Parts: sequence; C-alpha cells; structure tokens
Amino acid sequence: MREGEGEGEGELCPLIKTPPSNYCYSVEINSLKIPDFLKYCGKEFRNCKFYADHIKKEHGRSNVKKYLSVY
Repeated sequence: MREGEGEGEGELCPLIKTPPSNYCYSVEINSLKIPDFLKYCGKEFRNCKFYADHIKKEHGRSNVKKYLSVY
C-alpha cells in the first residue's frame, strides 16, 4: 500500500459481476440508487445487507465475521 492510501481503497464488491438478487444495488442503477451503489458496491461492501445475506447463505452463519465488517 502506498503512503496516504486507505486500507481496501479501490476494492469493489465481488458480487458486482453476479449479483445475488434482483434487489442488489448493481442490478438496476438509477439516480436514487447511485449513493448506495457507490457506498456498498465500493470499499464498504462488507457492510452491505445483500452481501451479508449472500455470505450467510454460502458460508454459514459461523463464518460471517470472517467476511463482514458488521453482523
């Protein structure tokens, strides 16, 4: 990491290519969803409800802390 860069800067949600549901922010982007898309599909994806739900289904509740910032 270069000096002045934050940890995780430039990271994108791994689910952007294959959204887990039709409600995911990356499925239909409109002017009302842009702020949430930028926040949750960017470096804060570990705080996203859709990402959390996907991780719980795929990896089980016991492994959630390993993948998420909250929950």
